[in-house]
Amino acid sequence: MQEPGTSSVHFRDNWQGTGLKGQLVCDKKVAAITYKHYLDEIGIVSSEVLISPPDEREERKALMVKTEELVKTFWNKMMDDMGLPKNMKRR
Repeated sequence: MQEPGTSSVHFRDNWQGTGLKGQLVCDKKVAAITYKHYLDEIGIVSSEVLISPPDEREERKALMVKTEELVKTFWNKMMDDMGLPKNMKRR
C-alpha cells in the first residue's frame, strides 16, 4: 500500500482545483476502509469508499474476525448515512 500522505500530496499538487477527481482501487474491502481512515486523518483530500455488502464467505483464511467486523461496521454506518443500497444509485 502506498503511503496515503504521498497520494494526497500528489493529488493536491497536480490535480486539485482542476475539476478532475482521483480514484484509488484496493484488492480488499478492509484495505479500502483503512486507506480512507488514513486519508481522513491526513485531511488534504476528501474521500469516499464504495463497497458491496459484507459477505460471510469472504476472506475465511485471513484475519477473518477483525476484517469482517471492520467491513460490517463500515457497511452499517454507510447504510445509516446513505440509506438502502437502492437509494445510493441515485446519488
